[in-house]
This record gives sequence, structure tokens and C-alpha cells, in this order.
Amino acid sequence: MQILNVITDEAADSVYLQFGNQPISHSVELTGDIIIDLDEENAVVGMDIQHMSEVMKGLGTAEIPAQAATAQMKLQLVPA
Repeated sequence: MQILNVITDEAADSVYLQFGNQPISHSVELTGDIIIDLDEENAVVGMDIQHMSEVMKGLGTAEIPAQAATAQMKLQLVPA
């Protein structure tokens, strides 16, 4: 079972998505607001989204609700 942790930081207006517990080997900046963390085999192990409220507005969605500021979720990912 893989675990997805969603960690939000309202003060920093950021969200970190952690896919499992693999160690991070290196990071790649996709845009000025999105950085992905990769393991030694270049598999994505995490994603850091900065300025999340602006990113979400760009996608046509509402701002992050205040109650999500400290949310942490664990989801089971099922392979397709």
C-alpha cells in the first residue's frame, strides 16, 4: 500500500504532496511554483506547490479553505 500525505501550510500558502516514504535523491523545479522531489530511480516521491492559492485560481477553482490549512490525509493508492 502506498501512502499519500497532503501537508498544507497556510502561512506559507503551500502544499506538499508526499508519495510514500522513499528518500529524496534530488529535486527539479517544474515552474516557479512547483518543485518535484525524485528518488534515485527518478520516480516522483513528492511535490511542493508554492503560492497554492494563486495556482488554484489559475486552475479556475476557489482558494484553499481555512480548515485545510492544517489537514493531513492518508490515501491508499490503487494501481490501475
